[in-house]
Amino acid sequence: MKKVCIFLIVMKLSGSNMDLQLQNQNRVLDLLHKQKEEKYIQEQLQYPDKYQNNPQDEIKEFEDNKEYIFKNISVQSKHKISKVVLEISKSYENRPLKKQDIFELIKKTSEYYIRRGFTTTLVTIKSGNIKTGELILEVKLGYINSINIKNSKYSKIRIFDAFPIKKGDILDIYALDQGLENLNNGGYSYHMQVEPSQKIGYSDIVLSEKKISGGINLGLNNSSTIDKGALRSILGFTQYDLFGINDILSLTYMERFIHDRNKNKESIYSGMYSIPFKYWKFSYSWSYTDSYANIKAQYADYTNKSQNFRQNLRIQRVLHRNKNSKTTLYTESKMRGQKNQVNNLLIEINSKNYTAIGAGIEHVNKLFGGNLYLDIEYLRGVPIFGGQGDRKDSIFKAEYNKVNFNASWQKYFYYSPYVALIYRLNVGASYSNDELFYADKFFIGDQYTVRGFKESSLALDKGGYIANTIILKPIYFQGSVWNIEPFFGLDYGGGRDYGLNYNDQIAGVAFGANYFWKIISFGVTISKPLFYSIDMPKESIPVYFNLNISI
Repeated sequence: MKKVCIFLIVMKLSGSNMDLQLQNQNRVLDLLHKQKEEKYIQEQLQYPDKYQNNPQDEIKEFEDNKEYIFKNISVQSKHKISKVVLEISKSYENRPLKKQDIFELIKKTSEYYIRRGFTTTLVTIKSGNIKTGELILEVKLGYINSINIKNSKYSKIRIFDAFPIKKGDILDIYALDQGLENLNNGGYSYHMQVEPSQKIGYSDIVLSEKKISGGINLGLNNSSTIDKGALRSILGFTQYDLFGINDILSLTYMERFIHDRNKNKESIYSGMYSIPFKYWKFSYSWSYTDSYANIKAQYADYTNKSQNFRQNLRIQRVLHRNKNSKTTLYTESKMRGQKNQVNNLLIEINSKNYTAIGAGIEHVNKLFGGNLYLDIEYLRGVPIFGGQGDRKDSIFKAEYNKVNFNASWQKYFYYSPYVALIYRLNVGASYSNDELFYADKFFIGDQYTVRGFKESSLALDKGGYIANTIILKPIYFQGSVWNIEPFFGLDYGGGRDYGLNYNDQIAGVAFGANYFWKIISFGVTISKPLFYSIDMPKESIPVYFNLNISI
């Protein structure tokens, strides 16, 4: 009889308290994912500026009044000559050339190899014959003699794992840059020098390292809703180069300062492990939410326990990279599950596992003088690895199709030795023709999308947002105790939940500041909704803050 009563109470509560608790868990996990994504995008936006302070030396021009005409200009090399180089040389045939024109030809062909990353490759004049009208250019390729890390115990292992290039290969600066990026993944800050080798035509790659020790991160934020306590504490641990192969292990524990802690609890555990291998990168991340809440009914109190678990396995492959751009292809599998109990009685309708697989492409580049990041991904819900398939008695699709899009563009509109003005545009969108479960929907209305909303957000089957931010960066105070970056933002977003008979739209404005000094980072954002969606609870002035201390 008791189980029947509990069951009836559960059926009544599942549409209110329990669903609200599950929704809050999914919102928190979504914010955690967005925080990591924001950090990753910011790192990627720095890529196009890698070589801005490393200009190539120009070939000097020499004046000479004498003119030469060459009927045939050929290029010799141990490797196949590019059509681009042949077209350049052909454009100088059968026309008067001064000495400076010949050096211009050498310069153009040399620049082709430099742009491709072959910075130690030289183009020279092998021979010329005025009578026969023939000029022969020679491409002297530069090779790698050795790659070494100074005073490193695991130098050979780490170099093999990180670099897609080896001794005897043609020196490609972008392949070396890929290796350097992989090495820095393991918690090191490397400086690379290309030095002439005793072997003619070869270079030695010498790497000096500065280890960044893994450490502990302490944090505090107000990412939770205010109903049971907005504050959340963070304890994080990061270990770089765990197995000596440029890998990273990161663990995080988050605890909500919840009201009436004897009857309510909410904890989040998350972790990430990544390892690069040449042009590849393998990452595994997981998050687990454990909570219980006291539910008051008419005749008694009941305890609702819920767990929410997510896993993500991601494989990335860099397809192309050069001075300003990088293109990466990736595939991933996402698994999520939840388990709900009331007085230790399992609620099966809310205790299911789901799986999705996806593929996408990322690209970073220069655009209109700024740095651009693009990411487009296709996701498909699939009934594998214990995941549920579609059910005939449910309007929600487990085997859904979904496309996600993310873009970020950042530009310095003003720069001086004292202050800089930065504009950053973030655009996000998602489209599905299916009615999705709540956890699979696209969320907007938070500090990472449309600011001005904290206690509630939009959960959409299709939608998008635009976030505009202007940042004042104090260049003169970088690294000092006065390093405060004020900002102003204006955001808009909207979309559709197929379960509703109307479209949603929201907009908000925000201002605040971020502070960085040594081991401390602190940010506060004061926001204001400009307009709400229908039936959305009103908020006056939502405030977000985040404090982190790295030790």
